[in-house]
Amino acid sequence: MTRRSPNKRKRSGRQAAQRSPSLSDFGRAVEAATALAEVGRELVGTLDPGRVTHLIVDAVMRLLRSRSAALYQVVPESAALRCLAVAGGGDARQWIGKVLPAGHGVVGRAVNEGRTVWSSDFLAEPNIPLPDWLRERARETGHRSVVGVPLVVRGATIGALSLGNAPGRVMSDAELELLRAFADQAALALENARLFAESERGRQTAQALVEVARVLAQELDPDLVSQRIADSLRTLMGALSVALYRVEPDSGDLVSVALSTGVAPVTRWVPELPRGTGLAGLAIRERRPLATPNILVDPRITLTPEVRDRLAHAPHRAVLAVPLFAGDRVIGALGIGDREGRLFTDEEIRLAQAFADQAALAFRNARLFAHEQAARAEAEATTSALQASEERYRVLVEGSLQGMYIHQDRLIQFANEPMARIFGYGSPEDLVGRDYLILIAPQDRTRIEAFRAARLRGERAPTRYETQGVAKDGTPIRIEVLVSIIPWHGRPAILGTFLDVTERRQAQEALERLSQQHELILTSAGEGIFGQDPEGLATFVNPAAAALLGWPPEELVGRPMHPLLHHSRRDGTPYPRTECPIYAAFREGKMQRREHEVFWRRDGTSFPVEYTCTPVRANDGELVGSVVTFRDVSEREQLEAQIRQAQKMEAIGQLAGGVAHDFNNLLTVIKGRSELLRRRLRPDAIHSRDFELIKRTADRAAALVRQLLAFSRKQRLEPRTLDLSAVVAEMSTMLRRMIGEQIELETPTDPAPGHVKADLVQIEQVLVNLAVNARDAMPVGGRLTLRTASVELDDAFTRQHPGLRPGPYVRLTVSDTGIGMDADTQGRVFEPFFTTKGPGQGSGLGLSTVYGIVKQSNGCIAVESAPGRGSTFTIHLPRVEEAVDSRPAAGSVSPAAPHRPATILVVDDDEAVREVARDLLVEHGYSVLEAADGLEAVRLCEASQEPIDLLLTDVVMPGMTGIELGRRVTSLRPDAKVLHMSGHMETEIAPDDIREAGGDFLPKPFAPDALLTRVQAVLDGRSRRAQGRD
Repeated sequence: MTRRSPNKRKRSGRQAAQRSPSLSDFGRAVEAATALAEVGRELVGTLDPGRVTHLIVDAVMRLLRSRSAALYQVVPESAALRCLAVAGGGDARQWIGKVLPAGHGVVGRAVNEGRTVWSSDFLAEPNIPLPDWLRERARETGHRSVVGVPLVVRGATIGALSLGNAPGRVMSDAELELLRAFADQAALALENARLFAESERGRQTAQALVEVARVLAQELDPDLVSQRIADSLRTLMGALSVALYRVEPDSGDLVSVALSTGVAPVTRWVPELPRGTGLAGLAIRERRPLATPNILVDPRITLTPEVRDRLAHAPHRAVLAVPLFAGDRVIGALGIGDREGRLFTDEEIRLAQAFADQAALAFRNARLFAHEQAARAEAEATTSALQASEERYRVLVEGSLQGMYIHQDRLIQFANEPMARIFGYGSPEDLVGRDYLILIAPQDRTRIEAFRAARLRGERAPTRYETQGVAKDGTPIRIEVLVSIIPWHGRPAILGTFLDVTERRQAQEALERLSQQHELILTSAGEGIFGQDPEGLATFVNPAAAALLGWPPEELVGRPMHPLLHHSRRDGTPYPRTECPIYAAFREGKMQRREHEVFWRRDGTSFPVEYTCTPVRANDGELVGSVVTFRDVSEREQLEAQIRQAQKMEAIGQLAGGVAHDFNNLLTVIKGRSELLRRRLRPDAIHSRDFELIKRTADRAAALVRQLLAFSRKQRLEPRTLDLSAVVAEMSTMLRRMIGEQIELETPTDPAPGHVKADLVQIEQVLVNLAVNARDAMPVGGRLTLRTASVELDDAFTRQHPGLRPGPYVRLTVSDTGIGMDADTQGRVFEPFFTTKGPGQGSGLGLSTVYGIVKQSNGCIAVESAPGRGSTFTIHLPRVEEAVDSRPAAGSVSPAAPHRPATILVVDDDEAVREVARDLLVEHGYSVLEAADGLEAVRLCEASQEPIDLLLTDVVMPGMTGIELGRRVTSLRPDAKVLHMSGHMETEIAPDDIREAGGDFLPKPFAPDALLTRVQAVLDGRSRRAQGRD
């Protein structure tokens, strides 16, 4: 059974006994560190990957007490794994070089899945394919418990490291970590080997070209030169075969003159191609290099039956053909053959062209040589031909872009014109006879001289390297040097070619700086940014994007992004890539910007985003990819939803307040008229019951109106300093009786003082309403918890709750274990008249009243709930440092008979209200004047000679408000007192203006006794304002 890591499985007693000793032992830790250090030193000190890889497998097997270890390298063409090093398990040499097909074995799976894979017995697992040689080795050695670790360099898997043990062996976390450390060392060793191979190939290319040039200059045998060209190119290209053809002048057919191949039998190679056939014939016709991955199926290529039959039985299917030119005339072709599917790179084509140029020169030299052979009898012709050959060589050397020199015993014997020009000398003669080290910067001379001495002793030394040169005027020059040993006048000398790479190096450094700047910008950006190629594969991912998506950046690069983060829409339905705006940006070549979509994290959760996708074009205008910039807008959407909810609640509150005002006027008339009728009729049991029902119904309607006003935050409050914990404690007894014995009540309050400024009666109403709501949610019993605490709210919290400011607060939490609510119910729970109860079981105003009281007390309330998990209402009220106000609540003034006559001016634009007030006052012995609006009242005051003792006026009237009317009347009648009345709450109609005008306030609807009591109190100077209780 394969596992992600062995320590994650549940171990039996027997397995625990089999597991290896703990790596926590100090001695083993030192041993492991020493082994890693030794491998590190080998990586630094040698370019031989074989030594390092064998050192790694030996150390891993020894330190982890394993029976065998093996190191594999990925074969690029097939993704198979080739065994590079083996330790343990008998004769290891027989397994080195074995190829494991892609996906086979535990290490094959580890490479495919990009993770550590372990199997306690891989022979017993049918889903792990195995080649016969690996199955045979496992049976011979008994190493059937295998751990495979992929070798990864810069996000690319290049191989794998494996350990083999007897079945049942379990590895600890420390052992796995050590195994991964050695895997990292192994990956570095293989990467170093690859880099060295590339460097060595470049050196070999230059050396081969110089060698061919040398042979070309010194050898007149065309067959030898052609064979040297074919052999060198096949080695450099890593191809199966290389052939040189010359064009027969009479027929135009191609005839092979040199063949370098590692394939038998050689007779399968085509020695002659009829004119115009084969890829070489096509390249000659089009006068340019041509390549094909399969010559047998390429429709451009013409093949004779004989040639097709030969190629069908030969391994050469991928072919590169380069024509050879002598001036404008094609004189031959160079053919390179390899296995089917190989794609020749531009660099390889340029390399083949360079050797083709050398071959063309060889062919020309061959013709000259043939001519010289034919005219050997004529000494003058022979001498002329030799002079022409020397001139061509001189043109080749002097016309080169590279500087060339020969030095012997450190003294320069020869230099060409480019050499003098690169180093700022007037002519090559100015260099001849000088020490070659004058061309090298002082700090590099010791190193370069050591290379020369080692090379002359026959020891290994770099033949291609960069160094710091110095011109004649002291200007530093960055140069690339290619050196070899040649004979010069019978003694060894050094041939060197120089190329000024200063500009190239400066461009590379500038590019590196720019790349670092871009990387710094991407790393520092707070927004998520990632790039895609035309196939939708990630080319880079910045840390912010990786963090938002929940992926390590290296696991995203190279993977298709749409299936990972944009596969579904917000509602979970599939989001095809063809409909994705990110794909559209690349398809249409236009920037795309979207909001209100979601990206998906690695853990399967989503988050809302706004993103911009910008197509990226190359210099020629071709679309090469796109860049996506996105940000998580979860917090913004949450705030927008809260603002919308607050605006909705505010709009409902305004509607509720307006309805309450109209109801108050109607209720004032109903209550007043019913009381007048009751007083005028004889006491009768039947009629008394009717009046009592009218009164109670009107009181219930008034209570509903007060709840609406509480929700709309327009009721009159009497705030005082309260200890919220004390209020909860005092209410607990009443709440227990109210919720019943089947519900347990807990009140864990904060012992620290938590004082708030609020209306005691309203806070008690909040507790009662929330307790009733909780009781109804627990029909079969449960637990109700009321908890208080002093807290500090920060900016992050207050940003999510508009209207609050950071600072000290007292938190009241009311939690129940009831049936809970779904998201839709939570969104409407504070709306007036919204209820989930059946008809007649609730008004739907309980929680809306709570909401209004909390908001009017400068606090906030939130609910958390889920079906079946109960509900929690959390209230935050601003904490104050004032002492608790222990004054008793203000009492009412008892009604009494008027002690003197008084004239009252009643002003109200509602005729029914005005008339009921008039009748009540007249019946009580007052003289009453009436006016329908403010202007009429002012005219009456100006025209009437009667004294006016009291102005009883509505506040909100058309034309002139009651407050302005009070000011006008008291200016005309200074002794008159003012009593305002309104269906709106006092807090809604500028209480400061009422106070400044010296008036009192009577809210509608009012009972007849309340009107008479307040009128008498104002006339007697006993109003609440006069007593300082406002």
